[in-house]
Formats: sequence, C-alpha cells, structure tokens
Amino acid sequence: MENSKDDNKTVLLKPDTRKWLLILLFAAAGVVVAQLSGSDMKGGVFGYWFVLVFGSVGSLIAAIQLIPGSSSLKLDRAGITITKVFRKRFVPWCECSEFKVWAVDDPYYWLFRSRSEFVLFSSGRSDRNAEANKKLFGEDDSLPDTYGMSAQALCDLLNEWRRTQIKFWEV
Repeated sequence: MENSKDDNKTVLLKPDTRKWLLILLFAAAGVVVAQLSGSDMKGGVFGYWFVLVFGSVGSLIAAIQLIPGSSSLKLDRAGITITKVFRKRFVPWCECSEFKVWAVDDPYYWLFRSRSEFVLFSSGRSDRNAEANKKLFGEDDSLPDTYGMSAQALCDLLNEWRRTQIKFWEV
C-alpha cells in the first residue's frame, strides 16, 4: 500500500452481513422454538423464559448489526475509528501496538474443523474489559469483526497502515 505525505486516503471496512443474517436466523429460530414449546411446558417455565429472553435479545442484536452504519472500521491518516452498535471509538496510530492474530479452536472443532480468529492490539485502555483482555490474550484491545476479510489479511492491512502513518508523523 502506497501512502505519500500529501495522500489523505480513507478506507471504510463494513461487516460481512451474511454472518449476521445467519445469527439472526438462528436467534429467530430460538424464539419460535420457545413459543412452540411454551404450550406444553415440557422444558419447564425457566427453560421457556430463558430461551425466549436470550433468543429475543440475540435477534435484536443481530438485527441492529444489519443496519447500515452500525458497525464499521475506518482507517485514515490520524488513526482507526471502530464503530460498534453505533458507538464510535477513535484510536490514534501512535497509541496502537503491532496488530496480531489470535486463533482459537471452536468448541466443536472435531466436527466442523473451524477456528475463530481475532485481531488483537494494545491501545492503552484501562477499563475492566481491557484488564481482562490483557490477562487472557496479552493485549488490551481487539476488533469486534474481521469485516469480510481473513483475520491475517486484516492484520496485515492494519500493520501496513500503522507503519506508513507512523513514518508520516515522524517526518
């Protein structure tokens, strides 16, 4: 990626909506199952309300993620802007550490042969979530999505932007 001093490029990455459509479908199916099983109460009242509440909340969150502008990653000369459920957070390039990929086997890895991959970095956050992330992963921040890219491709893109912009500000 070529960036010169007078270049003011901006990259806006949007989430992969196919993933959220699938989550919405499963959450909605959970709500339907709760409604259907509620008539005979074989799972008990607690099981019915548990599935109904969490299925409804899951459906709502998935639906919100499908709204344009609710989730994105914006890269520009100054830093990265992470938008999650319409809440924006800006992290300057100078506060970002090197970006890394963290891969975890899914619980049913033996069946699906799939892994979950995340992009991690340090940004100097000091809240409770940051402390927990630091203990678990060694970094205090992460991206909520890979925005339709592989985690490694996104990590490479972010590291290239970081190197280019830090060089720009040092000159």
